[in-house]
Amino acid sequence: MKGQQVLQLLSDYEKIVGDLYMAYSRFFADQEAFWKELSEEEYRHAAMVLSMQELLEGREILYTGRFNETAITNAIKFVTAQLAALSDGTVKRLEAHTAAASIEASLLESKGFEAFSGKAHEFHKVKEILLEETRVHRDKIREAMKDMR
Repeated sequence: MKGQQVLQLLSDYEKIVGDLYMAYSRFFADQEAFWKELSEEEYRHAAMVLSMQELLEGREILYTGRFNETAITNAIKFVTAQLAALSDGTVKRLEAHTAAASIEASLLESKGFEAFSGKAHEFHKVKEILLEETRVHRDKIREAMKDMR
């Protein structure tokens, strides 16, 4: 797998997570603003990941080859299954939050950006923003779950 393909796959994952959160915003109307905000940030993350292609093409960052394609593919399948469950109308609020917390944790644990190295300031800035905002997402979701128990 090439570096550009990895960036595309990481971006696709951020986008499908955004799609899931947008679907949650419609399904759980009383939490529309909560899910919509997370969704919009995931779409922004997808664009930020794709912005790294210029750095890769300019050789300001390099693809290290340290990327677990199976893990990200399975994560995409998990999100797709969550979207399908919504279509069936069988998702409970706590299940949605649990799935979202798991997704955000997996984003942090996957360390997708370890597939790249370089000293480019923009690369490190984007990486830092994505990690921090993902931590915030995870914490917001966990906090919302406390009110359900």
